[in-house]
Amino acid sequence: MATVERSGEDAKHKKRRPAKKAEGRLAGGVACTFAFGALWVVTGAWFWLFPLAFLGLGPIIEGGLALKRMRSARELPNAPDPEHAVLRIARAQRGRITASVVAVESSLSIAEAERVLDGMARTGHATVAVTDDGRVEYEFREFLPPPAPPP
Repeated sequence: MATVERSGEDAKHKKRRPAKKAEGRLAGGVACTFAFGALWVVTGAWFWLFPLAFLGLGPIIEGGLALKRMRSARELPNAPDPEHAVLRIARAQRGRITASVVAVESSLSIAEAERVLDGMARTGHATVAVTDDGRVEYEFREFLPPPAPPP
């Protein structure tokens, strides 16, 4: 059995399909809303409101929400690797983080976050500290707030 290899162009088109579908729903919804709205205005018959709502407004809302989800997914900071995600979170948390914070703020599990943080501590990019209550914190000195000046 022969395998077919996708070219780069085919992969690009496959990525664009959800956007095209959402745009198609939006355009179809606008066209149906306009058509059934015009029929309602011209005839004054209230039953044109049902297809206007279901065939017009429904696809407009669905397509708009789909486009909004795709846009917000694109705007999220895409970390190409786990270390980059950890650094972004450490900067946002002002230099001190835990594995559970990384897990909540990224797509990593707690075990993966611990593995990445331990690796960064081994290579000297972070220091490990255990708080009085037993919590393991990782400190990234370059993201810590500057010390207060002496009085």
